[in-house]
Amino acid sequence: MDKHYQVSFYASIGWIFSAIVSLVRSFRYGPKPIIPLSLAEPLHSVAAVVFLVSCVYFYKYHWGRQIRHIIEGRFRPWFGVGLASLTLTHALTVGHILKMFDDAGWMPTIVKIYPDQWQWIADTRLLELILGSWNSS
Repeated sequence: MDKHYQVSFYASIGWIFSAIVSLVRSFRYGPKPIIPLSLAEPLHSVAAVVFLVSCVYFYKYHWGRQIRHIIEGRFRPWFGVGLASLTLTHALTVGHILKMFDDAGWMPTIVKIYPDQWQWIADTRLLELILGSWNSS
């Protein structure tokens, strides 16, 4: 398997793991919690680190590859656009993770203000799982 496919596959595994853990954590804030908070939060912190490491691994390789392609005159603009849109999408999750690490009480406060927030997170994570499974297959 070519290196760029390997990098994409392994990063996808990290992102899928993170999405599964985030999905389970979102249910913790719903009306019928499935795991205790004492387990959900540390597990989510581990998944957040896995997500960040996967992003560094993926984007360091692929943006470096794009720069090399520009230098060699082999740049494919549509791939660059797709990579940029994926980067911006993941940047939203990175922002969420940084906010979570900055303020441990942020999520409990959000769900008090918006009690149905857990559903939006669950829907988003399910979509990530579907898209991630397409990418890693």
